[in-house]
Amino acid sequence: MERQATEIPRIVHFTKTDAEFTFMNFVVVLATKKYLKPHTIYMHIFGMSRFRGCWWSLIQPHVQLRFFSYSGYLNGLYVPYPEHISDIIRIVVMAQRGGIYMDLDSLPVRPFGDLWSKELVLGRQAHGAITSAVFMAKPGSCFTCVLEQQVFSTYDGGWVSAGPALVDHLLETVRCFPEATVLGSWAFFAFDFRGNIPFRGLFEKRRDSFSMLDKSYALHLYDTRTRPYQAMLTWRWAMGSQSAVAIAIRDVFTDRTLFHALPRVNGTDFLRNICPAVTSVQKDVRLPES
Repeated sequence: MERQATEIPRIVHFTKTDAEFTFMNFVVVLATKKYLKPHTIYMHIFGMSRFRGCWWSLIQPHVQLRFFSYSGYLNGLYVPYPEHISDIIRIVVMAQRGGIYMDLDSLPVRPFGDLWSKELVLGRQAHGAITSAVFMAKPGSCFTCVLEQQVFSTYDGGWVSAGPALVDHLLETVRCFPEATVLGSWAFFAFDFRGNIPFRGLFEKRRDSFSMLDKSYALHLYDTRTRPYQAMLTWRWAMGSQSAVAIAIRDVFTDRTLFHALPRVNGTDFLRNICPAVTSVQKDVRLPES
């Protein structure tokens, strides 16, 4: 008989369906190493052979690439949306391997503590819906197996038949998963344009303006209306701004043990040029703006 996992395995899954690996993607993976201390970080990709940019070159030694083999069709229908492909990948790998899945715009800000001892962990967004942008599960959990079966048998090309909407439907309507621990929006999704706390506050106000950050595990930094703020997320901005997001990013760079294996960039030492920028932006750093 196969031994059941006693806790959620310390592996992290990310997905990517485009070739641009940004500074923010880099910071999220680095924060994952610092706070979650996983045994393995998987980057599941589809439709490309490699990433562009120096940020991927810097983090690549710490990530295992997995190429997702997929025909492009689901339940007899062509899947046109990259978001749906990402949904499919995360559902399959979480059902098979378990661990934690996170969107590459979800920034961990503290260790996940006793969440690893749960069977299944999800969070609500600020407007109440349960989502799969960050979730944890044991391998072969009842919920992830049902979720996989549902998406492969009922996908109709619409947003309700894949991804967060399907997750919310199964947990809120079907309600047959007593093992699920559903956390409030404070855990992963404290900020949302539709919630009481505007997302823009993360980019415009200091960290001490938001008491809920003292207990949040991660900050989900994407909403369809946050694209103007996404463009701000360059390393120069992060090292100079006093906003809550910038301070959370700089906190990642205070752990020097993360940098021992990072390669050299533009002929200079990454640790010497980036870590001092936590307190003083170095004028001679020669890295791209994003």
